[in-house]
Amino acid sequence: YAPANLGQAKHLAKAAYLEMESQETGSAGSEVASMVANFSTNPGINYAPLNLGQLKALAKPFYDVMHAADGFIIVLSDGTSLSSGEYPWDPATPLSANYAPANLGQLKYVFSFSLEEWGVEVTPPEVPGEYERAFVYLVEPTIRYAVVGQAIGLKAVASFPGDTVSGVKFYTNGVLLGPEDSSPPYESGWSPSGIGSYALQAKASSLGGGSVLSPVWIVVIQEDVNGDGLGDVWAMANGVTGPGDDDDGDGMTALDEFASGLSAGIKDHPVVGLEYFSVSL
Repeated sequence: YAPANLGQAKHLAKAAYLEMESQETGSAGSEVASMVANFSTNPGINYAPLNLGQLKALAKPFYDVMHAADGFIIVLSDGTSLSSGEYPWDPATPLSANYAPANLGQLKYVFSFSLEEWGVEVTPPEVPGEYERAFVYLVEPTIRYAVVGQAIGLKAVASFPGDTVSGVKFYTNGVLLGPEDSSPPYESGWSPSGIGSYALQAKASSLGGGSVLSPVWIVVIQEDVNGDGLGDVWAMANGVTGPGDDDDGDGMTALDEFASGLSAGIKDHPVVGLEYFSVSL
C-alpha cells in the first residue's frame, strides 16, 4: 500500500516494452515505442507521486497492443483473463478519481500481465490497428508545482498513422495558449499570472481532419513573495527557509521537492534496494 512514484511506473513500463521487443522486434507497436522513447530524462521528476490517471494512461497502450495481437490472451498475476477491450480497472470510475494517488500494489498488478506467450506465435495486425491509433502526449512540463510568473515550457509528441500531423495546440484550463505549432518538436510557453490548479492539455490535428487530445497534466501555482522560487504556502507548510535546503537528507533540494510536489520532511529519494528506480528512463 506504499505510494508509487513516476520513476517506478516508468521502470515497469520500460521493462515491459523491452520484454515485448526481445520476443519480436516491433511487436510493441509504434505508440508504446514512442511513449517510452519520450520519457522525461529529468531524474528529479522520477520521485513525483503517481496518480491513478497517469497509471492508466501509461498502461493502456500496452493493453491495446496486446488486445490487437491475433491469438494472444492477456492473463494477470492472479489468473484473471481479460477479454477484448477490457482493462484491469473499472471504466465507469469517475474522472475525478484519476487524481487519487496510486500505490505500489496497484502499479504492480496493472503491469503483472504475462508475456510468456508473446513472440513469434503472435501475429500483430499488418495494418494500423487499435494500438497504432492517433495520439498526442505532453512530455513537458514535468513539474507539479510552480510559482506565479514562472516561465513554463510545454512540449508534446504526436502521431497520426496513415495521416500527417498538421499541428498541435496547447491549453490551460481549456484556454488556448498562443498559436498552433505546425512542426515538431511541438512546443509552447506559459507564464501563469495567478494562483490555483491548472489543467494543461495538448490537442493534435491532422491534414485529414482528425484530432486527438492528450491526457491532462495538473500544475499547482503558488505565490512567491520573496522570489526564492518556492511557493510561499508550500514553504511555510514544510518549514523551509531556502531553495537549497535538504532538511530530510534525501539528496533533493527544497526547490526540486517543491517542483515535484513532494514533502520536504520525507525522504523521497529511493532507499537501498530500490536504486534502479532512480535511473532516468
